[in-house]
Amino acid sequence: SFYVYSHADEKLMILSVTQQTIKKGILTFTSDPDWGSPTDYDLTVTRTDSNGKISYSVKPSPAKPLLKKAQDIVDAAEESFDIVKALSIEVVS
Repeated sequence: SFYVYSHADEKLMILSVTQQTIKKGILTFTSDPDWGSPTDYDLTVTRTDSNGKISYSVKPSPAKPLLKKAQDIVDAAEESFDIVKALSIEVVS
């Protein structure tokens, strides 16, 4: 799980990816030197339902500039984001 900024919803969200096709799609771009880290570009995940068969696709695109309000939200998250607290997970060591 990690946080993402949703341009459509104009808010920070926690993304937890369990679908293998999404994971593989993201890894395809992160391992490609032309794309690299997904913090440097936008990813669009599309869900398709074809007669009850669900599939997902991942598409990269150049990063959209964040509005100041959005950048402030992202900056605050980078300073204080705690995925354990956000997901209310008990860590066992």
